[in-house]
Amino acid sequence: MLKFEQIEMRHRALIEQLVWQSGVRSCDLSFANMFGWQHVYDCRVAEVQGRVVLKYRIDGTPRTAYMQPLGVERWSEFLPLMEEDAAADGQPLRVLLTAEGLEELSREDWAVDCNRDSCDYIYRRRELAELAGGAFKAKRNHVARFENRYDYSVEPLSAATIEECLRVDAEWRLRRNSTDDAEQVAMCRKLQHFDELGLCGVVVRLEGRVVAFTFGSMLTEDTFCVHVEKADTDFDGVYAFVNRAMAAALPESVEYINREEDLGIEGLRRAKLSYRPTMLERKFSALRLDERTRGVRDLWCRVFGDEREWVDGFLARFYDPQLSFTRKHDGRVVAMAHIVPLNTELGRTAYLYAVAVDEKFRGRGLAREVIDEALTFARRGWGGEFDAVCVIPADEGLRGLYARFGFRDEGFEMSFGTRGGERLGEELFVGRHSSFDLGTGEPQRDKAMVLCLR
Repeated sequence: MLKFEQIEMRHRALIEQLVWQSGVRSCDLSFANMFGWQHVYDCRVAEVQGRVVLKYRIDGTPRTAYMQPLGVERWSEFLPLMEEDAAADGQPLRVLLTAEGLEELSREDWAVDCNRDSCDYIYRRRELAELAGGAFKAKRNHVARFENRYDYSVEPLSAATIEECLRVDAEWRLRRNSTDDAEQVAMCRKLQHFDELGLCGVVVRLEGRVVAFTFGSMLTEDTFCVHVEKADTDFDGVYAFVNRAMAAALPESVEYINREEDLGIEGLRRAKLSYRPTMLERKFSALRLDERTRGVRDLWCRVFGDEREWVDGFLARFYDPQLSFTRKHDGRVVAMAHIVPLNTELGRTAYLYAVAVDEKFRGRGLAREVIDEALTFARRGWGGEFDAVCVIPADEGLRGLYARFGFRDEGFEMSFGTRGGERLGEELFVGRHSSFDLGTGEPQRDKAMVLCLR
């Protein structure tokens, strides 16, 4: 039996040692990130004879997942213990895996997804420090403008400069009307434990005032992970300058820099790609299938004709038994509906999705049953109260059905396939409205009926 406890500073040495041995360059394995984002992910650790299993909550929701166990040649030897623990939580087993860890799975027994939004950007440190060659000409020009226009200095980030960094961050948030308290709390917690976490960073001063700062931590023997980078954009070229300054301050033994993921935010993705990453660190989410989830997948493919790979992506990202409502006949799933929690202009929204009934069982009221069960659950809430329920009818004939449940035909526009906005980490649930296309496939048809719950 795995015995999990809340992650604390005393776990740092063992976790970092095992991550270094693994050579995995994922920012999710940074102890500083685990510690700093504790208020959102509730990261917990179980130690078994010098080996470690890490468990966390997905984006602060009731869903739990495990990271690929550390310190083992084959992580699957922990599979029975992880399944036991997940079952005790009333959760399916979901594991975050590397490409190598994926090879241990039977794909018949797992739904697997690789979310592009969660891939880490890995760069060669020397390239970021030198910005040599035609590919970096624009970046060199940004840096040159900064150097030529301003009387600046660069110094190590230390306990003495933390308050000044917090001022830069506060001004950054004010200008962007940022309400992302979660990211701010994580940054402050890291800064408060700067030395204990082994963090390293730089600040840029103009006329004695800090105008930019960045910091991170060593992830593996040859990889440094940048956690935060903030600057006052009144100063032309300041972001390119502080980026280069951080890379130049690192020792020659650092070959790579991980600048973390882009979360599907378009502006952030463009910025990260503009520095020409040498690789993307891919992460795979794998959901252990049981009889019910296999039945959901089979019904989905029969009714909607979607490819199994796409359905597996939905299951791996969004499935939770509490959010899935089914009916069976002779052990076979013949009707289903799902809730996907979203943040929309309506507030915290339960999106009623993939309502389906097997063709042979239509006309028996099964659709009404699963819809009614889903709405009853939405009214109770899931990790917090929902403000509204949205549904996009698959065809015009279903609008009458949903109207009988109280849905109003308001033509509420839903946007899928992009997160929109420019504020990093703003959404604890799926963004506005999702980086996974949960719509009809035709954006002009993605207009929802709405049931207000408050």
